[in-house]
Amino acid sequence: MAFLKTMNSKENFPTISKTTLPQLLHWRSINQSNDIAIRQKDMGIWKPLSWKQYMEEATKIAAALTVLGVKPGNHVGIISENRKEWIITQMGIGLARAVCVGIYPTSPSTEIEYIVNDSDCLILICEDQEQADKIIEVKNYLPKITTVVVINTKGMKSYKQTWLMNWSEFYHIGKSRLITSNDFVKDNLLSQNLEDVALIVYTSGSTGKPKGAMLTWKNISFTAESAISENAFSASDSCLSYLPLCHVAEQLVSVTTGIGAGIEVNFGESLRTIQKDLQEIGPSVFLGVPRIWEKMHSGLQVKIEEASGIRQWLYKLAISSCEPFSEKPRNSWTPKERFIFLLYYLIVFRALQNHLGLSRARVLISGAAPISPTLLRFFRTIGLPICEAFGMTETSALGFMQDKNNLISGTVGFPYPGVDAKLADDGELLLKGPMVFSGYYKNKAATEEALKNNWLHTGDLAEIDQGQFKIVGRK
Repeated sequence: MAFLKTMNSKENFPTISKTTLPQLLHWRSINQSNDIAIRQKDMGIWKPLSWKQYMEEATKIAAALTVLGVKPGNHVGIISENRKEWIITQMGIGLARAVCVGIYPTSPSTEIEYIVNDSDCLILICEDQEQADKIIEVKNYLPKITTVVVINTKGMKSYKQTWLMNWSEFYHIGKSRLITSNDFVKDNLLSQNLEDVALIVYTSGSTGKPKGAMLTWKNISFTAESAISENAFSASDSCLSYLPLCHVAEQLVSVTTGIGAGIEVNFGESLRTIQKDLQEIGPSVFLGVPRIWEKMHSGLQVKIEEASGIRQWLYKLAISSCEPFSEKPRNSWTPKERFIFLLYYLIVFRALQNHLGLSRARVLISGAAPISPTLLRFFRTIGLPICEAFGMTETSALGFMQDKNNLISGTVGFPYPGVDAKLADDGELLLKGPMVFSGYYKNKAATEEALKNNWLHTGDLAEIDQGQFKIVGRK
């Protein structure tokens, strides 16, 4: 790979769409070694991890997996809430040229059994006792699993299963392997191919059993380049990782563009501390699903109801004054509208943004499901221009996103750069581009149904309004 020859030169940043994420991580570990890549909150303290440390940790994971028998093309599963070990392990799997399979931490044992067997995982990395107990419950039905590594073994001293391994032991295996030799990492980086499957993401299974969508490094790297180009993501950006990492939406933010653009990725202590984490971080990039935006709106309404009479009056006046031009592009506001917004921003809206922890956010995205137009209008009124986006597991999360300077309510905006979109005769949305998955694992029939003549048949019905796409239902 040419990137290995020029990795010591900051002027030779590799072309993202032609480079795998492990290769990009390696480049950043050399050229931006001391810059912060990850921060994990632990006991109230945000602990940073540099790009150099990120690569070193991932390399130890790759080495440990190799010692435990993982070979290129083998599958390794992760069952955990969001934490630094999730994405470090994912990159370690990548450095071993293996395939990462994410499993929802909320999955019951029966679903874990199905996904682990369907995906042919050999090793599982799980977060804690809760996840380990679910695996133990079905271990007799997981014939290919040789080792289950537990990150946090609190409460598990009495466990006697020989196939269980704690994180420290796993880590030590990798560290010892690297003392002997680390040439395999360089060899794997050199031989890594964009057509290699990198990630298997299981669909929700709402219309049957979950299907494993295979995403290649080509899919992921193209998605990174397109998203970075469209949103101007850079190393000066930061985000909070809180949506499930086994879903493509969070993968796009925390991993794909995290490594691709060098975004600082923050992991809070739990889902219960999201609001406090946001206030402390002040991220520049935030991806929310409609339920999150609804909770934020409800929280603000409670705060306003608890305010004094004069503050409530000012809030209502600010909303009524700014709502009429809230969906107009800011670059088309009149001088009067700019003055009105600035006035109420200083008096009312700034405090609301600070309360949400989004006062510094420049990219605000809502995805995964339709969001209420009323909710969108509210956030846009207080100076938080949320843009709706549309993507699928099968498109590596990439698809469409609204342009905040050209908003049409009810649409999901324009296709991302490199995404081809059209409507079939029956109105079904069809997509084509390097972001489209390579197929469903061990499911030829479903793959052939989804991919026809190089077009992905989404199953969604859509309309086009002034060049922007609107999802109107399912086929």
